Parts: sequence; structure tokens; C-alpha cells
Amino acid sequence: MSMMGAAMLASKDGGLVSMALLNTALNDKGKRILNLLDVVIGVIFFILIFHYGLQRTEMLYTTNKLTDVLRMKEWYFTAGALVFSSICFFLHYFEFALDQIHALIHGEPEEVDK
Repeated sequence: MSMMGAAMLASKDGGLVSMALLNTALNDKGKRILNLLDVVIGVIFFILIFHYGLQRTEMLYTTNKLTDVLRMKEWYFTAGALVFSSICFFLHYFEFALDQIHALIHGEPEEVDK
């Protein structure tokens, strides 16, 4: 039942379900600054996750553990996921941050929600 409620909320705004209490109370410039703060917090969080992924990959590399079905070393998959997610994360947040900075400088009235 709660998933149906979440889907209804997402379809109302045409996007992701989020806590928008502070975001709705701010003007356009405030929303953009809040979004840039969100980018900074996201980058800090991802650095922590990336650090943990490097530790996990190093641990799998030193143990030479193999996958059950393919009989390949497990660290191949961990390293691949780490690199791929890093590229996707960087491209997404870099583009979003540039859009917000560009809109702050030029004052464009475009959509500010992610």
C-alpha cells in the first residue's frame, strides 16, 4: 500500500519522491543553493563509499577468492563496479552542479529539482 502511495506522490511532481519541506519554502536562488549543498553532501558520501569499495577490492585481491559459477576472481567484479559507478556518479553530479551554477549566474527560471 505504501508503494502505491509513493508512486502517486512521484507522479504528481513528475519526478522522485523527496522531502521538500525546506525546498518549497525557498525562492529560486535559495533552491539552487540548496541543490548545490546536496551535490557537496553527495560527493562526500560517495567518497566514503568509494573508500570502502577500494578496501573491499583490496581484500578480495589478496585472498584470490573465485566466483562460484564463472570461476573468475571476485575482485574483477568489485573493481569493475567501483570504476563504472565512479564514472556515472561523476558525470551525473558534475552536470547537475554546472547546471545549477550556470542558472545562479545567469538567473534562468528553469526547473531546479533533480
